[in-house]
Amino acid sequence: VSLDFFSDICIPGHLMQFGTVRGEDGRWALKTEDGDELHLDTDDEIRFLVSSIKYPPIPVEQKEDDKPFAPMQINGSIKGDGLGLLAWWAA
Repeated sequence: VSLDFFSDICIPGHLMQFGTVRGEDGRWALKTEDGDELHLDTDDEIRFLVSSIKYPPIPVEQKEDDKPFAPMQINGSIKGDGLGLLAWWAA
């Protein structure tokens, strides 16, 4: 998830709406009771709830192939009413 100015936000699979699955094409989709699939694309706007914030220690050394250091990491949840893709709740 990205807020344009901050991109170290992760939503783990267990904190997604019940019925959300990853398709063969790599996109996440919410399977409804009717059998429809509501796809979640990378540029879609979502509502999420912050479930945890971590401030990892600053590494003394960093290897060249390591991910860039993130001074703050946020875990979020889209599991709940009103959370997730805005289009899921429109109407």
